[in-house]
Amino acid sequence: VGPAKERPAGAGGAGAAPDGTAERYRSLLAGDCLLRSRAGQAAPEPRRVPCGDPAAFLRVDDVIETPPTAAGSGHRECPRGPGLTDWVHRGADGGTVALCLRREFRAGECFAAEVVADGDGHAVRDADLRTGHTCGESGLSEPWTATLVITDVRPAPAAEGPVDCALDAGDRRPHWYWIVGGGDTLLCATLEPPAGTR
Repeated sequence: VGPAKERPAGAGGAGAAPDGTAERYRSLLAGDCLLRSRAGQAAPEPRRVPCGDPAAFLRVDDVIETPPTAAGSGHRECPRGPGLTDWVHRGADGGTVALCLRREFRAGECFAAEVVADGDGHAVRDADLRTGHTCGESGLSEPWTATLVITDVRPAPAAEGPVDCALDAGDRRPHWYWIVGGGDTLLCATLEPPAGTR
């Protein structure tokens, strides 16, 4: 996280109607943490929470404001990648305020994945690393077919090469891994064990 910045004041002319959502987006700083959003919101309301709180689900990497005159003219956009997402609020004048966000992964949390048969084992075709999934919850929506549980979160290796996600010599579970957070974090996961065996 970079040096602390002053929280910016609201923009807009003297006669502009107040935009509460835009002001709440602008009030956030890189390093702030947020609760998980409620499903179905096009531009979720940010609910700040201490980053040490287990409920902290997203961390703000950047806040990008684009005035209406600059829309579609090469303005900055939030980076894309595993575990990265954005929330974008569009004002009545066409200007936008975007929150560039990364998920705060923790061992023991779950996410949905599309797991397919692969020879004698399984392969992960795709995974939903952005929204999360409640461990033990059934009723996955398409295309997700299985729940994966995070087993480890650690700094990404400095160079490409084999990755061992096993927690110890006796850990024989199949693991899959992703490099998330813009390339600085290694995420390991395995199939969630059936109910009654956890």
